Amino acid sequence: MALPGEVRKHHSNEQCEYDDCTATATHKVCTESDSFGDEWEYRCEAHLPDPTKKNIGDCDHCEAQDVELVPTRDPEEIHGPVSYLCPACLSRHRQYVRELNESYHDELDEYEEDYEDDDDDDEDVRTPEEQEEDVRKIREMFSNELPRLIDEHNEHRSFSQFAPGELKRKVEKYPSKKNDE
Repeated sequence: MALPGEVRKHHSNEQCEYDDCTATATHKVCTESDSFGDEWEYRCEAHLPDPTKKNIGDCDHCEAQDVELVPTRDPEEIHGPVSYLCPACLSRHRQYVRELNESYHDELDEYEEDYEDDDDDDEDVRTPEEQEEDVRKIREMFSNELPRLIDEHNEHRSFSQFAPGELKRKVEKYPSKKNDE
């Protein structure tokens, strides 16, 4: 998500969307940002917004009039609306965000403390010998099962892989349900 007025480099064959300009766009400018996403305008170098130009208007929080505004987004709403704040409200907003982050990290620390492994628990800890025995049993089980699995796979391969006489033997070995009835 971007904020209105944000400028990014753009590499494509898009045409500048400023008035009747026909130059190739080199940048894109965010013109609107809301819960539906961002809207961008493609601009050439000559028609980029002036970064020194101030955004003057009424503050969305304290309603101060004719002040410099900064586009800001509420971190709790993620993709929510953009607010335009004066410097005083922006300062309070940034302090609020810092406190929100600190409380989040405090809650996370408490959660981790509650669910950390406690070394004093009487857990079933396997010795290296027991672990080796487990591995040996798994290998033995696998080595006993592998030939059976290979045979089963070979018996169930598609009929197109069999020679004509072999196909007949397979059909007799696995009769269809219609023949059973």
